[in-house]
Parts: sequence; C-alpha cells; structure tokens
Amino acid sequence: MVRTGVTKHGWLALGAAVATHVFAACAPNEEKLVQPDTQPPRVSIVSPAEDAWVADTVDVRVDVSDDRGVAHVTLLVDGETMGSRFQAPWTIPWHTGQLPDSTTHRLRVAAVDGAGNVTLSEERHVHVCRNLPPRVRLLWPVDEIWLDVGRTLAPWCCAAEDPDEDSLAATSIRWRLDDRVLDASGCVIPPPELPEGRHHVAVTATDRWGRTAECAVVITAFRYPEPTDPGGALERFLLALRAREPDVAGALLAPQFAQIAAGRSSQDAPLARDQVVASIHAIFADSSLSLFTLEGRLTHPEAFSHRAREHAKIEIRGLSMRIRRDAQRADRGGMERRVEYSGARIFLCPAEREGSWQILTWWDLHGAVWLSARGPSWTQLLAEARAR
Repeated sequence: MVRTGVTKHGWLALGAAVATHVFAACAPNEEKLVQPDTQPPRVSIVSPAEDAWVADTVDVRVDVSDDRGVAHVTLLVDGETMGSRFQAPWTIPWHTGQLPDSTTHRLRVAAVDGAGNVTLSEERHVHVCRNLPPRVRLLWPVDEIWLDVGRTLAPWCCAAEDPDEDSLAATSIRWRLDDRVLDASGCVIPPPELPEGRHHVAVTATDRWGRTAECAVVITAFRYPEPTDPGGALERFLLALRAREPDVAGALLAPQFAQIAAGRSSQDAPLARDQVVASIHAIFADSSLSLFTLEGRLTHPEAFSHRAREHAKIEIRGLSMRIRRDAQRADRGGMERRVEYSGARIFLCPAEREGSWQILTWWDLHGAVWLSARGPSWTQLLAEARAR
C-alpha cells in the first residue's frame, strides 16, 4: 500500500516518482526491437540434373536454406504445382507416368520462409521416358527338366531385352539358384554345381530405371543308375526321357525291341526299335517343346526264363505324361497333350554287353482293366511324333 502524507515534498513528489518509473518502462529499448525479415531463402535443385532422362516416379531433391527457417518448398513443373514439402528432407516426388513419351519439361522449386519471402530456383530441363519393364525368358534350363549331375555341361542361358533401349548390360542380369545369388551374370553363364534334388532357378533383368522382370523354373538334379539290373535299366530309360536325352534312352532299347499298342497282340505289327527312337528324337528335337514331364510307379522286377535266357518283367502304374508346345516358339501354334492313369508292362533282357540290361518290349496297358486312363496312350503320342 502506498502511504501518502504531508511531507516536505508532498504527494507531488511521489506522483512524479511513479510517473518517471512508468515512462522509463515504456521508453523504447533499441536492443530488444525485432527487425523485419526481408531476406529470402536460398534454393536450388540438386537432382535430376539438367537434360536428364527420367521415368516413373522421380524424387526431386532440393537444397534450401534460410537464416530464420524455411516454411515450405513447392515443386513447379511447366509452371504448375506438383507437390510441396513442409519439413526436411527437402525431397518432392514427381509422378511422370501420365506424361507423353520423349517430352521435355521445365522444373523449378519455390522456397518460402516464415515471413512469406519467396525464392524461385533456376529452371531445369528434363526429358520424360515412358519406360516399360524389361523382358526375360529362360532358354536353358527349361521348366521341369531333369539334369544329370555328372553331365551338366551346357551353359545356362536366357534371352533378355529392354523395349526402351533394346539391350541390357550383363551386370543387369542376375541369376539365383534356390536362395543363393550366383556370382556369374549376363545372358549366358557356366552351369553351377547342382546337388541332387529339386531346385528353383530364377533370372532377373533390371533396366537402368530400376524396373525388373523375372523368369523362374523348377529343375531336378539326378545321377543315372547303372543298368546292371532290370530296375536300374528301366529307371535309366525313364530318366533319359525326363532329361530329354533321346540318345541315352535309345541306347537302352534292345536291337530287337518292339512296342505293342494297347489292345493289340504280340502277333500284330509292333513298332520296331528304329521307329521308336526316331519318334523320341522327333519329340525332343521340336524347338517349340516347352514342357515334358513323366511320372509313374515301378513294380518290383519279376525274373523269369525264356528260351533258356534270363528275362525280367516290370510294370509302370499310374503313368502320366505331359507334353506342351509353346505357341510363341513356333508358327504351328500351341499344343498340350496329357496321358493320365495309364500303364505299361516292360520286358527286359541282358544286353549284349555283359553285366547290363536292355528293354526288350514295351507293352502299352492304356485303359486296361484296373486303370481308367485319360488322354492318348504313349504309343499314340509316338505315332503323332512320327507323323509330324
């Protein structure tokens, strides 16, 4: 509480002191005055570079600074706003997918500080490419092929191209075996070592825009058994078919080999060895063949003697085959044939070379008794191959 009384100076002195204090507080303080912000930001485009070719979504990187802080930056393309950024990092995505191919565009960036000062960057010219992804196709190995571990000498190869640039650098083509990236790259690589079993092979092509394409197949690595017993000889023959090696398969057919069609008797004219070998060659020599699979269950070999000579009988049950011709690889169009739930009775005899066996007769059981076969028989497929 302010006490006033009659003093030597009276209340006027007190009022004067109070007034002096008030006026002193209201007096301007030059050190505390805030100067107006008239300094605009500094801004420039870091990337893309002048005359660069861009595609898809482009990150426009901006270098911007201000002595009191940047409020936001805005990307202008041909004078139209394409996006803004209100905090670092100062990168604005620009989507070019709807722009015409091989067109040139003007890029500028506007930077604004907190006081509303605006700076426009220098103009930058870029060219838009309507980029398409590359294309890649595996030529070898093909899908569902069986490869002999001891004879995987053929190089692995693919066909890869970029619709926008026609060619791809070798380093842009990468191969994977299962979960492992192979050291080799390019359209042709040496065959890697394959442990026995099923494997996933993939090749990926990447263009310079970062777009990718991939092609993948499943292969099976195996070792041929020695044909020292009837089961080994027949298994070797079936593996040779899966591996698309007609010469190996043909060598396992006895010189007097005969194939008997379903519903025919042994007295009917059978297909001779040379005809069957030629048919197998015709199937696998077809450049449009994209898939060949064969499966079946083998019964235990039954030994018997015929004309004082040892023989063996083995049956294949649940025999299934699938042959597909790719329309993209031939002018004749695509084709797929299936053999399902078929069967065969195989007779074998010792080969002329001591210690090995050969196939003497293949008797088709397509649709016989316990089987409900579908599709053409094995014999019919071979006949079609001879007719082509």
